[in-house]
Amino acid sequence: MVEMNFNADEHEDLQDFEVLPKGDYLVVATDSEMKDTKKGDGKYLQFEFVVMQGEHEGRKLWDRFNLVNPSIKAVSIGQRQLAKLCRAVGVLRPKESAELHGKPVMAKVDVRKREDSDSFSNDIRGYSAPATNGTKPVMTVNKASTIPPWKK
Repeated sequence: MVEMNFNADEHEDLQDFEVLPKGDYLVVATDSEMKDTKKGDGKYLQFEFVVMQGEHEGRKLWDRFNLVNPSIKAVSIGQRQLAKLCRAVGVLRPKESAELHGKPVMAKVDVRKREDSDSFSNDIRGYSAPATNGTKPVMTVNKASTIPPWKK
């Protein structure tokens, strides 16, 4: 037996994870970090995004950009994907990944069957600048809370 001093009422329930339906979502990058590849022979830049509005507001998505890899093709694809994100948020020459955080962007989300299980996951297939109609895009936050969805 393990003695515990825990109060479940002080913690929110975990949300059940289900993939987002295929579509375009207004998202914002909230975090990024460089990680080692599974084989350990390269590195990728991983971004965490949060959906900013609609039925799936507050849900998280991740995208990875291969930037160091023995495969020249993998690096080329990763660089082109990252360039698309940079153009979509209007930061063409970032010195660090954090410069891409907090900027709204449209993410084209797809659903794929995972190779390692019978489950499904989301992939971001592309980025574009949000439609603005001459104004800055509006990032909506649940009116019942002043806490942005990515900090909940």
